[in-house]
Amino acid sequence: MSGTRERRAVELGVLLLALLVLISIQQLPVTVHSTPRVLHVPQEYSTIQAAIDAASPGDTVLVDSGMYGGNLTITKSLNLTGVSASTTIIDAGGLAPDINITATSNVVVSGFTIKNPGGFASEVIVASSSTVTISDNVVQTGSTYGTYLNNSQLVTVRNNQFSGNSYGVVVQGGHSNIIHQNNMTTTVQVAIYNSTGNIISDNVLRQGQTGIDLRDGSTGNVVARNTIANETLRGLSLQNSYNNTILENNIEFNKQSSTTIGIYFQTARGNRFYYNNIRNNTIQFFPTSVPGDISGNTWNDGVGSPRGNFWVDYKGVDDGSNGRVAGDGIGDSLIPHPCPSGGPPCWSSGLCPNATVCPPGVDDYPLVQPFVLPPVKLTASASPLSGYAPLLVSFKANASGGAPPYTYSWDFGDGAVAQQQNTTHTYSLKGSYVASVRVTDSVGTNQTDSVAVTLLARYGSLVLHVQDQAQKPVGAANVTSIAQPAGQLRLVQRTNPQGIAAWVNLTPGNYSFQVSSPGFETAIKSVVVVFNQTTNAQVTLVIPPVQGGFPVALTVGIALVAAAGVIAGFVFLRRRKRPRDAAVPVSGKGASR
Repeated sequence: MSGTRERRAVELGVLLLALLVLISIQQLPVTVHSTPRVLHVPQEYSTIQAAIDAASPGDTVLVDSGMYGGNLTITKSLNLTGVSASTTIIDAGGLAPDINITATSNVVVSGFTIKNPGGFASEVIVASSSTVTISDNVVQTGSTYGTYLNNSQLVTVRNNQFSGNSYGVVVQGGHSNIIHQNNMTTTVQVAIYNSTGNIISDNVLRQGQTGIDLRDGSTGNVVARNTIANETLRGLSLQNSYNNTILENNIEFNKQSSTTIGIYFQTARGNRFYYNNIRNNTIQFFPTSVPGDISGNTWNDGVGSPRGNFWVDYKGVDDGSNGRVAGDGIGDSLIPHPCPSGGPPCWSSGLCPNATVCPPGVDDYPLVQPFVLPPVKLTASASPLSGYAPLLVSFKANASGGAPPYTYSWDFGDGAVAQQQNTTHTYSLKGSYVASVRVTDSVGTNQTDSVAVTLLARYGSLVLHVQDQAQKPVGAANVTSIAQPAGQLRLVQRTNPQGIAAWVNLTPGNYSFQVSSPGFETAIKSVVVVFNQTTNAQVTLVIPPVQGGFPVALTVGIALVAAAGVIAGFVFLRRRKRPRDAAVPVSGKGASR
């Protein structure tokens, strides 16, 4: 009866445990991805959209070569990657946008040919999103926009080829986007509308109507190191835009008609314009609001010795006649330019054809030679350059020239690296190290410099005296370190006849020694070796004690023998007793006999 109750209690316990496990399983999420996955198209998913829908945030959708439909929608963080822009093609079939990235962040689209969206649609739309990268794509065939950024920020459009579109890249609202190193042959190549803090740099913009168009209250943008050439209407246009910086651009050969303009300003104020090469345009500069578009902007770098722009039709000389230093590369006569030769901006749209004095020109510091981006220069330094390990070293890198901003990469020579311009590093082991830093500017030009750091070891010395209880030296004693600081080899030595074991050039720190000699008990000694000092330590070896006239070992041996004898006698007596016990009857029947 009791056995049945126990069995039922066990069964009830098992059922309760199973119920708890079931509840725990139901509370787990259906799908858990601890690391980002790669989803393959078409091997695992027949369409790109199916893979996008199945992806978790952070995953990569890798698309093999082939032709795929467009109208893709991305609303999560992921990487959409084609294996080759020449063979992986997204074609919307003239019906809809190719790729629509909406209300998300941390998206990368790269490695595709993207083409043939519907009528007024775009190849790529980025709407209300941030931290998106569109790179290394071929964006082609007629549509309104190649890439359209609407109310988005921190979007990078880099190293793409745009052709056949009405617009290459359009930024509407938003801020802090980067359009970098693209090649465009579209009608309007880059258009910035009512947006701020964008960087348009290092693009090649050719054979359209307008290269770069800033308008509708676009402010605080940087236009740098672009080539704007062979446009039919305007190279660079600023309309109702303020406080932008335009530098180091080549605005040239925009002369496809008698009215083609290199630089066009309409109600543009507070902009800074310098280091640009303005060459061979039909009309170099045309302001529609005189004198505001002239005097309302700054046409030099604004430093202590200002430098302006290179105008290919400037005929002045650098002779110091204007009170400046002759030969400094800045024109001194026929300034400001353009003006003395007539034409805009000295007069514009009939504003002052009959006036005695027309509005002034723009550039008081014209360059007499084209601006050439100086090479990247780099100087690395470190402090201190030598010392005892461990050593904390401060590193600095000073870059100039090239096309800022710069990125830095340090290699400290011991396997450690860093990405900061100025940083620190701790070396732990003695030796000589060469720390190198590579700086890369925004157009990919790099330079390397290095600095040598020498680490000295912190050494100490140790003298160990071994003696017996009578303070007599113990020669030929074995001395072995059983613990020592990191990097220090194990120490092994026999004492000399004076009972001494000695070492020099030891790593400072805690040591532990084992000392032994025949006839003595083994001793353990802990010693602290101090940097730049000689440490003296003493070890006394003890003769094993004698109990009752007998050595301890002999006494223990006799005790063991005696114990063994007692045990043997007990066993013998037990065996002799067993036969007598076996003859006793085990049942009543046997007893009656």
